[in-house]
Amino acid sequence: METQNPRIKMEPTRMTNTSMNLSVGLWNCNSLNKQKKTITNLLNTKISILCLNETKLKASSAVEFEHFEIIRKDRNAQGGGVATLVHESIEFERINCFDKFNLELVAIKVKLKHQFIYIINVYIPPRTKQTKNFLTEEFFTQLESYSPYILCGDFNSHSDLWYCSTSNSNGKLLAELILQSNASIINNKTTTHRCAKSNSESIIDLTIMSSNLSDKVISYQVIKSGFFMYGHFPVITTLSLPTTRQTRTSSNIIKIKTTNWETFKSAIETKINATYNADLTPKGAEDSLQSNYELLRTIIIQADNDASSIATRKINQKTVPSHILSIIQARNSVFKILKNLKRTDCFFSETKTKFNQLSKALKAELKAYKESLW
Repeated sequence: METQNPRIKMEPTRMTNTSMNLSVGLWNCNSLNKQKKTITNLLNTKISILCLNETKLKASSAVEFEHFEIIRKDRNAQGGGVATLVHESIEFERINCFDKFNLELVAIKVKLKHQFIYIINVYIPPRTKQTKNFLTEEFFTQLESYSPYILCGDFNSHSDLWYCSTSNSNGKLLAELILQSNASIINNKTTTHRCAKSNSESIIDLTIMSSNLSDKVISYQVIKSGFFMYGHFPVITTLSLPTTRQTRTSSNIIKIKTTNWETFKSAIETKINATYNADLTPKGAEDSLQSNYELLRTIIIQADNDASSIATRKINQKTVPSHILSIIQARNSVFKILKNLKRTDCFFSETKTKFNQLSKALKAELKAYKESLW
């Protein structure tokens, strides 16, 4: 597809049998409770993670979706709020590293086979102080430290960088920050919002990725059929991610040079006696500074070769202690059971508590083991 800027990415990637698909959805739903049925239908399209903006929920509101865990940050029933829905098959944890910016934001760390991905879901209302906290170098610098990442949300920002017909101050600043950072906007020129008042369309629901993820995108879709005539349209971005570790090259084998210093000392003495006279003038050679330098250098190198041996060793051969492996096996077993339970099952709460206890124990044991290695 066409791109006007190298930061705008929408290039299909070939899939292999060693990859898995991860679909991340984004939608400003304008009230989660009113759109619950539509959200459920959207989840049934095999979305892995769904980021919702303007959920308009009170803290006391109880909301559940079958087979999905929900992580929320509410404002009130009149406006704002974000929620991220994660499928039960995906292991994740909530992180609070962006809380200091005081935004309507939910950030999670997702574990996928052999890598972590950070998903940051944020809503930036128009004409608000939150914009000043979001559109800063500090925020995007911290964002880069959590790579690979996906940052998505309704930013209420217009810029020709992502094919808007008009620009506003938020859009100009956001575009500058994106261009300065190591990030890409996933876009195919399809509008994501239709204004009822002016009947105009724009792109303000954005999906931004770290550069090491943008080449993994295999599809980008804005869904307009089956949804309201005016308002925001759901956006779904699908990535193809590796499911196996990259095989190591010959760099996983290192060479170790061992020198016997007694042999080195003896070799030096033998070669010096054979090369120099009693008055330390070279035997059969020109007695000059340069020739003495070259002669002595040759003696040291030869002595070193005579006294040294080379051995090879594979790196990363060590494994963790058996008691840690036992915790990992127990945790994996409990996780398999937990995946097959529904939240309404009588054993769900007990099993999840056990899983959390094992995760906490594993984290503590790994930390202690790393410290002991130091």
